[in-house]
Amino acid sequence: MTRESNDRPFAGREMMPRPFRHALVWTTAIWCVAAAIVTGALFAVKDQPILIGEAVLIAIASLLISYASLLPGLVDYHSLRTLKQLPERVAGQRQSGMLVVGVVIRLLGTVALFLTCRYQMATPSELVAAMTIGWYVLLTLVDTVALARELPRSATLASESSPTARIDSATAVEV
Repeated sequence: MTRESNDRPFAGREMMPRPFRHALVWTTAIWCVAAAIVTGALFAVKDQPILIGEAVLIAIASLLISYASLLPGLVDYHSLRTLKQLPERVAGQRQSGMLVVGVVIRLLGTVALFLTCRYQMATPSELVAAMTIGWYVLLTLVDTVALARELPRSATLASESSPTARIDSATAVEV
């Protein structure tokens, strides 16, 4: 059995850039492990001041906020991909700008989550704050590490494959 029309089984993976794909995968994996640990710890405590359902709600909302914070980078990547002749300096500035937008989305989303949970849940405000800040720190750390490891690598690959990089390397003069 041969694949004539498509050599690769996961050709659709190219729709998402590698750094952001890795950030989403790592965020989801770490979130699953941490959510299982938190839920297990809450089941083990007999006199828990926070309900398990409320803890899970905060965890899921934090994961969605983390996903939303990666969206500006994904959208910007696809818009940059359509503009083939964008200078590297401008592309780097736009990428930095989209990362800042993602940080603002994460911060505002986390504050909104805290305020909503604080006023809508019967759980003490200190526990809601601890859960919200804990998820914020953990998921921000995972996203930051994943993007910090992958963005320089993808920028190097992109600059090596661009037509202007080939022209610059061909006309480079050693000093």
